[in-house]
Amino acid sequence: MALTGHKRMHGQSIGKSKKIVCSCLITRKVMPYQNLEQYQKTLIGCKQCNKIFHPTTDRKTFCSQSCSATYNNKVYVKRKKKEKPQKIQKIKKIYTEAESRAKRVSSVQAYRQRKYSATSIDVNRKLIQTIYENCPTGYEVDHIIAISEGGPHHQDNLQYLPAMVNRRKGRYQNYDKDSVLRWQDVINKT
Repeated sequence: MALTGHKRMHGQSIGKSKKIVCSCLITRKVMPYQNLEQYQKTLIGCKQCNKIFHPTTDRKTFCSQSCSATYNNKVYVKRKKKEKPQKIQKIKKIYTEAESRAKRVSSVQAYRQRKYSATSIDVNRKLIQTIYENCPTGYEVDHIIAISEGGPHHQDNLQYLPAMVNRRKGRYQNYDKDSVLRWQDVINKT
């Protein structure tokens, strides 16, 4: 009975027309028998699974997105990532406690120098770091004219003062000049 109703919808063929497979299985639509032959000419096969489907604006060569993705994964080889050249690792120098402290203090003073615009052209940064490294125990590196007062962070503006004298001195020039050690004398001895 269902088949008879199906034939009634498509119309009677009377055996004169060619044998045509019903499109209802493909399109899920029931259409008159006269349009069936024309509709079947527009059907195409999927490139991936060979399933017959009606092309639309979205689907022209594949019946579904999964077929499209499967086909593209087979056909197009994934690009290999370029190997990055290996970075050459620098050997990290291990500093002693005195060297690392001197390095920290000299970098802080260099920062203060930039802050107060106390920059000199002929500054020897290696020499300044050496001055900080060779500071005798109980002494501190002092700026003769304080950076905050416009003195440069230059090797000629540095001296060694006992820690307590240096802290009392601050940015002023009133201190005991006899307790000063010149860095030139200390470095030349070592």
